Amino acid sequence: MMKIFQTGNAWNVELRSSSAVRLFNFLTDQTIQGAKYDSLREPLLFKQLGEPYRNLYWRGAMDADGSFKGGISFTSASNTYVLDFQSYLSNI
Repeated sequence: MMKIFQTGNAWNVELRSSSAVRLFNFLTDQTIQGAKYDSLREPLLFKQLGEPYRNLYWRGAMDADGSFKGGISFTSASNTYVLDFQSYLSNI
């Protein structure tokens, strides 16, 4: 089952399917159970699609884990995820 809904100005997709979970696990190489911080990365799909999808992905990440007040602040327990964001900023 898939549900698409809007909260404020953000669109959300909620998937309730074990097949979808396994697909995303395959595409992102993230574990299904346990801590995901060690393997958390920018999804390869967005890197390959390029703009505007990559921009939208990182915009969503900033909505969840970042802030801007005179400078950019982005925090994550995953070092690889922060390095992916740094790489993204360097490329734009």
